Order: sequence, then C-alpha cells, then structure tokens
Amino acid sequence: MLPTLRDGDFLAVRSLRAGEPRPGQIVVAVRDGAEIVKRVGPAPEPLAPGTFWLEGDNKRASTDSRTGGPFDREHIAGIVRLRYWPPTGMRLLR
Repeated sequence: MLPTLRDGDFLAVRSLRAGEPRPGQIVVAVRDGAEIVKRVGPAPEPLAPGTFWLEGDNKRASTDSRTGGPFDREHIAGIVRLRYWPPTGMRLLR
C-alpha cells in the first residue's frame, strides 16, 4: 500500500457497517489465510452484489483484485481508520 502505508505500520481497524465498504476506503481482507490491506476501487466491469474490487496503492507492485479477482464482503474483516505506529506517522485514514 505504498505510499499510504508501509510494512510495520500498526493500524486501528473497525468492523464493517451497513453500506460498507465504499470506494476509497482502506480495508483488511482475508484471502488464502492471509490478511491483506487494500483500497476499495472501481471495478473494470460490474460485479455481483456483495462483491468488491480491491487494489493496492502501488499498482505496479501489488497483488490484488487485478490478479486474484474480486472479494466477497464476508472476506473483508474491517475498515482501517488509523495508522498509530510509528508515532511520527500517526494519521487518520479515510
């Protein structure tokens, strides 16, 4: 998720609410037993209801929906709200 997030950042994540996730939000998703952090992006074609297109901010070096396909809502663990470590990089995230 460079440049927004870096390896080693600590994040505060909250549960999904009705109507989420929305485009632009950063989410934690689970695929193949691994947690990944991606941004909800526009799908290149219409998706089935409850399915979301997730992309990394570093498009040239990201493994995301462009390589693995869309994510079902049930595989999205929550919305990233805050980067709290390192302290000098503390930031509310949209």
